[in-house]
Amino acid sequence: RLAKRQLQQQQQQRNKRIALLPSAALNCQQEKLFLNYLLGDTTLEMFYRLLLSPTDSIDQLRTIVTNDHLNCLKMLGQLLVKLANYLLQLFQQLPTKSLDDDQFLTFVNERTRSFLQFLLLLNQHPFHLLSLNSYQALNAFIIRQPTLLSNEQFCLKLVENLKQSLHRVHFPTTTTTTSITLIENDNEILKKQYTHNQQCFIYALFEYDSEEQFFWKFFSQYRTELQKLIKSFIGMFFPETPTTTVTDRSIVVVETNMSCLKSILQNLLGCLESLVQRTPNKTDNQIDTSLSSIYLIIEWEAFYLLIDHVLFIVRKELFSSSTSTIKSQQKMEQLLMTSTMTEQFLRTLRFLLQFTPNLSEHIHGHVLNLLSVMFFITQHDPPLAIQIIQRLLQTFQLYQQQSIAGTVTNDCEIMQTQASNAFLYLCKNFTAKMIDYYSELFPFLCKLYKDEFQLTKNSLTITIDESSCPTLKLLDAAQTLLYYKLIHDNDQTQLEAFYELVKPIYETLVTSLSFDSLTSFIQYLDLCSNSTIDINIIQYRRRNLMLALHCLGLLLRYSKQQQNQLNIILRSKITTCLRPILLDFILKVTQFCNQLYDRQINPFYETLKINLTYSETEKQLYLGTYESNNMAKATITSTSVPSSLPVSFIRFQTISTGNNIIDDQRLRDYLHRLFDICYQINGMFFAHDSDLYYLKLNDDNYFITSFLQKILFENLNTLPSFRLRIVLRHFCRSFVEHYCSAITLDKEVTNELFLTFLDIFLPYIQQRLTTMWSNLLTTTILDYQQGECTDEVIEECVCVLLTRDFVDIIRYFIYKTTLPGQINSALSGNNKKKNKTMNGHNHSESMCEETNGISNETDHIDEWDEQVTNNSVYNKLLNGTQDKMEHSDLYNYMVKLSRQ
Repeated sequence: RLAKRQLQQQQQQRNKRIALLPSAALNCQQEKLFLNYLLGDTTLEMFYRLLLSPTDSIDQLRTIVTNDHLNCLKMLGQLLVKLANYLLQLFQQLPTKSLDDDQFLTFVNERTRSFLQFLLLLNQHPFHLLSLNSYQALNAFIIRQPTLLSNEQFCLKLVENLKQSLHRVHFPTTTTTTSITLIENDNEILKKQYTHNQQCFIYALFEYDSEEQFFWKFFSQYRTELQKLIKSFIGMFFPETPTTTVTDRSIVVVETNMSCLKSILQNLLGCLESLVQRTPNKTDNQIDTSLSSIYLIIEWEAFYLLIDHVLFIVRKELFSSSTSTIKSQQKMEQLLMTSTMTEQFLRTLRFLLQFTPNLSEHIHGHVLNLLSVMFFITQHDPPLAIQIIQRLLQTFQLYQQQSIAGTVTNDCEIMQTQASNAFLYLCKNFTAKMIDYYSELFPFLCKLYKDEFQLTKNSLTITIDESSCPTLKLLDAAQTLLYYKLIHDNDQTQLEAFYELVKPIYETLVTSLSFDSLTSFIQYLDLCSNSTIDINIIQYRRRNLMLALHCLGLLLRYSKQQQNQLNIILRSKITTCLRPILLDFILKVTQFCNQLYDRQINPFYETLKINLTYSETEKQLYLGTYESNNMAKATITSTSVPSSLPVSFIRFQTISTGNNIIDDQRLRDYLHRLFDICYQINGMFFAHDSDLYYLKLNDDNYFITSFLQKILFENLNTLPSFRLRIVLRHFCRSFVEHYCSAITLDKEVTNELFLTFLDIFLPYIQQRLTTMWSNLLTTTILDYQQGECTDEVIEECVCVLLTRDFVDIIRYFIYKTTLPGQINSALSGNNKKKNKTMNGHNHSESMCEETNGISNETDHIDEWDEQVTNNSVYNKLLNGTQDKMEHSDLYNYMVKLSRQ
C-alpha cells in the first residue's frame, strides 16, 4: 500500500510539473469551443429544463423518476465534478501560458461564473447524489480558487442552500393525514418545506426501502460531506498569509472577507431569532404533534448543524491563543466584530437564555448547545457567562432530580446528556475562563456526579454508551477543570478534590464486589434470571457496576494523558490512589468474567451458556450490519445530541418475539460489554502505572506473577475465540507495548518474568490460531445448517482479526527502537484516535461533528491500527536505506527462541 501511494504521488507531481512547464501559446480558440459547448447558456438551460426541473407536479414526478432518469442524473453529477477540475486546472495553467486571444480570460471568467451559478441551482436538487456532486464541485473551487467565490450574494445563497440541504427527509407514514391541511395552510415556509420534502421522498424511496436505510446508507455520509464543506467555506475567509508582509492588496482582501463573513453571520443570527419566534415556548400549554411540528424539528436540527460549524471556525480563527497570529486576529476581529455585530450576538444570546422550547427535547438540546457555542461573545458582557453556566447545570439538575424521584421518561436522560455535553464543551474550549468559577463549580459538579449513582433508571439502560452517557460527560468536565488546576497551581491540597471523583466509584465497587465466589457474583447480578429479586433492584445493580467501571476507565485515560504535565509527587499520589482499586476489585471482577466460561468452575454454566455467546452488537459488527440495524442512529440529530432510547433497546425493539428473547439479548449484550470494559481497564492500568511491572506484594512475590496467573493463564483455555480477541486487543497489546525495564536492582528478574510470560503466551496463541485456521479451511458451507451461513462469516472474521491482533503484538518488537519517546508518541497518537470521545477531542472540534454512527464503546471491528509503528521505521524500510536499527533485548530473545 505504501509503495502504491508513493507511486501515485510521483505521478501527480509529474503531471503537475508538465502542466506548469512554459510552452507555446494556449490554443484559446479550441478551449473556447470546448467551454462554450459544455458550459454555454444553451447547454446549461437544457440540463436544467430536461433533468433538473422536469415538472412541478408531485404525481408527474413519480412517473418521471425511473432508472434511466436517475442514471442520467448520476452521469451529470460526475460530469460536473470533472468539469470543475478541468476549469481549476485551466486557471492553474493560465499564469504560465501565453495567450493568443486578449478576450480569452474574460470569456473563461464569464463561463466559470455561469457554471458556479448552475452549481448553486443543483445544490437543492431533490436527488441527493446530484446535490452532493454539486457541493463537491463547489468545494474544489473553495479549496483551489477561493477568489472566484468572494461575492457576498453568492456566499449568502450558498449558506441558504446548505441550510436547506442539511434537512433530513421525512418519510411520511400511511397514517399521516395532515398533508391536506398543510397545503391549505397560508404558511409559505411550511408549503415550501412540504413540497421539497415530497420531491426528496420520491427520489429516496426509489432506491431505499426505509428512512433508516436511507439515513445510514447515504444521508449520514452526505451530511458529513456538507459539514466538511462548511468548514472549508468559512475557513476561506481566513487565508493563510505571512504575518510579516502586509500589503495594500492583503488589507483589501481581509476587509472584503470580513465584510462578507459579517453578512453571513448577520443572516444566520436573524434566521435563528426567526426560528425561535416560530417555536412554541414552555409558557404554551399545548404540544403540537402535527406535520408542521415535525418539519420544525428537522429545521432546528439542520440549522444547528450549520451555525455550529460556522461559529466554530470563527471562534478558532479569531479567539485562539496563538501568539503568531495575534496581530492579524486583532485586525480581523476589529473588522468583523463591530459594535453592531457584537450587539446582535449579545441580543441573540440573551434571547436564547430566555427561551425554553416546548415542542421537543431535541430542540431544547440545540438551544443549550448553541449557548455554549456562542460563549466566546460573553467577553463583551461577563455576567452572561455566569447565566449560561447556571442554565446548563440547572437544566441537568432538574432532569436528574426527576429521574431520582422516579419520573422515568426518555426526556430526562436526553436532556441530561445534552446539558452535560454543552457544559463539557465549555470546559474543554474555555478552560481558563471556567477556572475563574472553580471554587463554586467543582463542589457542585461533584454533587451532581455522586447523585448519578443514585438514579432509579428504567430496566433498559443497564449498559453504558460512552458517546452519550451524561455521567461520563459530567466527570470529564470535572476532571478537565481539576487537572488544569493541578498543573497550573501545583497545589497538592487539590488532591482531595481528586479523591472526591474516585469515591463514588470505590463505594459502588465495594457494594457490588463484596463477595469472593462466582456463585455470589451471578446471584447478585441475577445473571440466571431467576427473578427472585425485584427487577428494578437488579437493573440498578447492573447499571451501577457498569457505570463505575466506565468512570474508572475515563479517569485512567485522562490521568495518563496529563501525567507528563504533573510533578512527580502529584503523579505518584494519583497512582497510589487508584492502585488499590485494581488490586481489590478489578482483578476480582475480571476473574469472575473469565470463570463464567469455565464449566468446571461455573455451577450455572448450562443455564448461562445461551447468554455467553455472541451478543447482537458483536454479530452486527462482525457482519458489517451494525449501522443498518442501529435504529437509534436514524433519529439521532447529531453526535452531541442523542435523541432516542439506548442503542441496545432500539435495536432489539424491532424483533418480533417475546419479551424473554429481548431480555436474553440485552443480558447477552451486557455480559459482552462487561467483559470488554474489564479488560480495557486492565490494559489502562499498566499504561498508567508502570510500577506494576515490578511491584512486590506482601509475600515478597512480584505482582505481575500472580496477576498473569489469575487474569490470563487460569482460564485461557476455556475462553471462546471472540472473547480471546478482547483479551489480546485491550489487555495483551497494551501490556506488552507499555512494558519497560525497571531501573532497579531487580531489572534482570523483572525482565525474566516478562520474557517467561511471552515464552508461554505467544506460542499458545500461535497454536490456537493454527487450529482455528485449520478448522476454518476444512469446514465447508454444507457443514452449517441452512440459514446459518452468518456463523461461518463471523468465525472467519474473528479468526482474521485475532490473527491481526497477534501480529500487532509481534510487530511491536520487530519495529521497536531504543528511543522510547518515539514509541510513546506513536502509541499516544493511536490511543487518542481510539478514545476520541472520552478524552474530549471531539469537543475541540465543532460540537455536532458527524461520526456516522458507532459509539466508541463498540470500536469499528475491522480497525487496523497502523499508527502504532513509528513512521520513520516504515520510511527506512520503504526507501531501502542502510540505517542501522537497534532492537530491544526482548526482540533478540524472541529471535533466539524462533531459531531453536
